[in-house]
Amino acid sequence: MQLRVLVFAGTTEGREITEFLASNKIAVTACVATEYGRMVMPFNEGVEIRTGRLSQEQMEELLKDYSFVVDATHPYAEAVTKNIKAACLNSGMEYIRLLRPSINTGNVVTVEDTRAAAEFLNTVEGNVLLTTGSKELDAFTAVGDFQKRLYARVLPAPEVVDKCVKLGYKGKNLICMQGPFSHDMNLAMLKQIDARFMVTKDTGTAGGYEEKISAARAAGVTVILIERPSGPQGLTLEQLKPYLAQKTGIKLHE
Repeated sequence: MQLRVLVFAGTTEGREITEFLASNKIAVTACVATEYGRMVMPFNEGVEIRTGRLSQEQMEELLKDYSFVVDATHPYAEAVTKNIKAACLNSGMEYIRLLRPSINTGNVVTVEDTRAAAEFLNTVEGNVLLTTGSKELDAFTAVGDFQKRLYARVLPAPEVVDKCVKLGYKGKNLICMQGPFSHDMNLAMLKQIDARFMVTKDTGTAGGYEEKISAARAAGVTVILIERPSGPQGLTLEQLKPYLAQKTGIKLHE
């Protein structure tokens, strides 16, 4: 079978590792969950893009056509990572996890999950900038007066906007923009909404975490950090490239 690599992408690192393989003439397929994920994938003739969410069973069927798999999904995509790992195990295929290094900034309010973040917000007053994406926004509808206090920053994709509006986030409380966001942009946004709190995740350097933290400090805003779920060990982008080069015969330039 021809050497073929399947990358579960949807992140900056996923796009970069896909480009790395394709630019070295390795047949690669990138799996993304949404049309928006397809849209932001750089064009490369050597890359096949599959769009849509897959069950574990569908993943196992797909793996039959590939030599190995790279899980480059988001650090907080716990359910997807669990399915990819299980599919690899059942298929007898090596599971390769691309890890985004965590950043320890200290001086933040740490909570276990979005539900705990919502519970904390019910104990305090003031406006809140939510920078956790749209996937778990429903948990924050448990916050009292959420339609006035909470400002959700989400991707400008039609299906995302529709979901947010149905949940009750709309008008000036729905900020639809694509990152990455600079320190100045984050700071301006926090000041614009008169925020006292910002809810975020440890998305690492690629996810703009440091810029969010620095802006919050400059604005005197308290950061509520949702902890990363515990997950499998893996390799950083810098470690993964030489590892894949060894497996595929790619010659790296010194």
